[in-house]
Parts: sequence; C-alpha cells; structure tokens
Amino acid sequence: MRSPAASASISRRRRSPPKPDPPRSTTCSRTPRSSSREGAVVESSEYRAGPNPTIIGANVVAMLAGPGAGSASAYISAVVASARGTEEVVAAILEAPGTKRPDFVVAQFFGPSVRAQFRGSRLGIRVVRRDGGRVVYTGQDVETWASLLETSCLTAELFDTAPDAATSASRIALPGSLSTASLTYSSEASVLPEAVALVAPEPVTRPSALPERTVVIPARNSTAVATLEFTDGNLVDVDRTVIIGRSPRAERSTSALLPTLVPVASPRQKISRTHLKVSVDGTRVVLEDLGSKNGTEVTATNGIAFRVIPGEPAELSDGMIVAIGDQVAFKVVARS
Repeated sequence: MRSPAASASISRRRRSPPKPDPPRSTTCSRTPRSSSREGAVVESSEYRAGPNPTIIGANVVAMLAGPGAGSASAYISAVVASARGTEEVVAAILEAPGTKRPDFVVAQFFGPSVRAQFRGSRLGIRVVRRDGGRVVYTGQDVETWASLLETSCLTAELFDTAPDAATSASRIALPGSLSTASLTYSSEASVLPEAVALVAPEPVTRPSALPERTVVIPARNSTAVATLEFTDGNLVDVDRTVIIGRSPRAERSTSALLPTLVPVASPRQKISRTHLKVSVDGTRVVLEDLGSKNGTEVTATNGIAFRVIPGEPAELSDGMIVAIGDQVAFKVVARS
C-alpha cells in the first residue's frame, strides 16, 4: 500500500508559473483501524538506551531497527500514540515512504499477556513465563512478519540482538519517543516498583463456552461479511484474509489489504503456528486448513461435524463453529 500523499489543487492562470507539487507526507495521517481489545503498554517497564527508535503509545509500543528505521518511526509516531492494536501500526510501517523496510517489533501488553508482531533478525522478544519457562522470538526467517501471543508472562523484553547493544543503565520508560537497546515489561508492579502506570486494560469477558444463540455484534467495519467470535471473547472482522495460529505468519499477498494475523494460545501445542486462514470470496466466507498438525473441525448448525481436508477450501455459513484444538474455537456470525 502506498503512503498517503498530501494533495492540493493547482490553479492555472495566464502568465503565471505553475505552483510546485507539494512535498510528500512524512507523517501518517491514516485513520487507525479499531481493535476489539485494548491493552496497557506499560504497567511496569524500564529501558536501556541504544540506537533503535522506540515509540510508546497509550496501548502499543513499537521498536524499529536497521535501514529506514528513523524515517519510519517519524511517520508512524501519531499512529502509535492512538493505536488500540498492533495491526494498524504494522500497516503504517509497511506503507511508510522509502525503499528500505526496517526490522520491527510491535507489542501490546495487557496483564500477564503479550501480543506482538515482528520481522527481521535485528530485534527479538524474550519472554519469561510465570512457570519459569523462557522463550525467545526473532524474525530471522520471516519474509513478511510473524505474530505471537503469550498469556502467562512474568516479563517480556523487546531487545536488540546485537551483543553489545545494551550498555547503559536501566531507566523508567515514559510515553513518547525514545532511542533504546531494550525495553522490558513486567506484569507485576513489585518487580519494578518505581515504574509509571499508564492506561489500565479494560476487563475482558471470557465465556466458558460458545453462546447458544447468535450474538448481534455492533458494526465496527461496514465492509466485513462476517465476524469470528472466539471462545476467549475476542472478535475478529472478516473483511480480508484472516490467518489464525499459535504464531501465524503472513505470506506475500497480492491483495491491497494486509491480512489480519490472529495468534491464539496453545499450552499443549495442539495448534500449529500457522493453522488456518479464513478469506472472503465475494459474499462467501471460506476456510482453508494450512496443513495443520492436528487438523480443523467444523460443526454445522444441525450438529453434524466434519474434518476439513488440508488445502481444500470449505465454505462457512452463519452459526458454524470451528474448533482448532486446546479448547480454542470460534463461531461464524454473518453480517447482514
């Protein structure tokens, strides 16, 4: 998607030289997409100074590195400040002016959970789980970008993978633009007692099971043909391709609309990294299992269930329930 350019009408008068074209916009004025869930970027956080442009907004933090990072950070700063989710920030990074696309990590924190999208080998995310487990994510082999969701996070660190990047002492992170080598979020205020609290996350209702009746969902996107209603209360509009998995990746897309990546938690690893996609075909909603390890099961409104054959599209209709493992499922709610 090309960046929005400033536009102006050029009057042509006799014996008057034409006005020069206006300069190309260097900040993103695109209206952010709404997200169904808000989070707090920082309940407790600190950072170490370094070379990477980092922007802390009310709900999202973005760290960029490599060629193009400086110009891209200036372009997306307004979007990050008001963004409610990571997707709109990633879209702004990809449409920023310039021929170089920087490595990036865009993260959203809410309580013990972290949701992030990332690309490139220069930056990574280091997560310490509450059970003592540790995991490191990088986008080294990612051609476009990847996504993650960790739901039992003690700390999450966005960091520069260069071994000598972080040399300064830690400082308390505040909203705004910084130059960092790392930024560490803690879900427990006692870990970093002097940290500044920002926007508190809104409580999310998590039903124990899918509703028995069709839920009338307020319109958020007029172009969506359906909404996916997940068991954890998350709502995802189907106005473009939706990719679902434990840590989904987006392949190269010929569509002008960037796909929506939906990471879901899978403690027992029953869900594949990139498990399935749901796409729009005219007014139809089509599901395709992307070769997942444990498969995808669809239950029709008459109670009959069937397994989706990997690689073969299956049409979804209103009221169908799709189960993908680890008690993760979603209901298809058609939009009239």
